[in-house]
Amino acid sequence: DRWEYSLCHDVLAAFVEVVSGEKFYDYVKKNIYDVCGMSSTTMTVTDDVLDRICSQYMFNAATDTASLMAKENPYIFTSNYHSGGAGMISCAEDYIKFAAAMANGETLLKKETIALMSQDHLTPEQFADFSPMKPGYTYGLGVRTNVSSDFSEKGEFGWDGLPGNYFMVDPEEDLILVFLQHVAEGPDWILRNKY
Repeated sequence: DRWEYSLCHDVLAAFVEVVSGEKFYDYVKKNIYDVCGMSSTTMTVTDDVLDRICSQYMFNAATDTASLMAKENPYIFTSNYHSGGAGMISCAEDYIKFAAAMANGETLLKKETIALMSQDHLTPEQFADFSPMKPGYTYGLGVRTNVSSDFSEKGEFGWDGLPGNYFMVDPEEDLILVFLQHVAEGPDWILRNKY
C-alpha cells in the first residue's frame, strides 16, 4: 500500500537464486559483470579489495566537517550473503560500463524491458511517500524515473546513494551520467567547498 525504502532488492536477489538455481553473485557475475567487462566489480570483500577502496567520509552538518568512516558495509551480514541492494563494490570505469549498457539497450536487457523499468509504477499513495525524497521523480522497477523534473527528459532513470553517488540513463538521448563522491550526507558541503 505504501512505498518505503527497504531491503526489497535483497528479497529479489533471493528470488533470482531460486529461479536461476545459482548463487546471486555467480548469476550477476556471469550475466552482468562479465557481459559488460566489469572486471573490477565484486561482492566479496577481501584484503585486496579493501586496499583498493577509496576512503569515505561522513559529513557532520553541525560542525561543517567530514570525518573518516571505517571501510565496512553494514549490509554484508556474512561472507555467504550477497546483498541485492547494497553489496556491490565497484569503480568508476565499471560503473560507466554498466550505465552505458543500460543506455544502449539489448546488452543486458531488451529495450522494451528498459522502457518498462523507467515507467511510473506507483499508486498515488505510494507516490506521496516517494516524491518528497526525490522531487520530480517517481519509482519505476528498481530505479527512480523522471516524470516532471526539469533536470532531464521524461523517462530518464537511475539511482543515487548515501555517499553522493548519482547515475542516470537517458535512453532517448543515448546519454549517461555517472557522478561518484565519498562523503555520506554531504553533497551540499562538497558543492559549497568546491571539492
